[in-house]
Amino acid sequence: MAKRRPVARAPQSVFGDEALVGRLFQLSEWVKARSQLVIGGAVVLVLVAVGAVYYFIQRGSQLDQAAQELESLQQTIGFEDPATAVATIDGFLARHGDTAYEIEARMVLARVQMIGNEDPAAAIAALEPVAPDYGGGLGTDATFLLASAFEQAGRWDEAAAT
Repeated sequence: MAKRRPVARAPQSVFGDEALVGRLFQLSEWVKARSQLVIGGAVVLVLVAVGAVYYFIQRGSQLDQAAQELESLQQTIGFEDPATAVATIDGFLARHGDTAYEIEARMVLARVQMIGNEDPAAAIAALEPVAPDYGGGLGTDATFLLASAFEQAGRWDEAAAT
């Protein structure tokens, strides 16, 4: 059985500023008794804070890179043959598929599949992970493009349901 160390306690009858000093004295004695625990907790807290800062900086950098790459991709996609364009967009999705730019890249891929390759089934496969989505913005655009791909494929019931 471990021995307990006596802890100095402030008298209970103190008032005002003396109560604050008494509590601080108790706190300092508690910290002295558990110094390894306090130091360990501080180290863990610092490591978590540094990790969070690193994560947010890294994620911001990834989003900036994805935005620049998507912009470049959209500017050059019209000058490439459809097979090269599909490979380029697939590469973008492999690298940046978990970012907010996924929907826009999938829409570009579907347009290339529908217009360049005249392959609405491939366009449908590209859009199904992100559509139907009626929440607004690009999700709604992707949903309408999916309906258009269903129409081009002759799947009228699915186009109407979308």
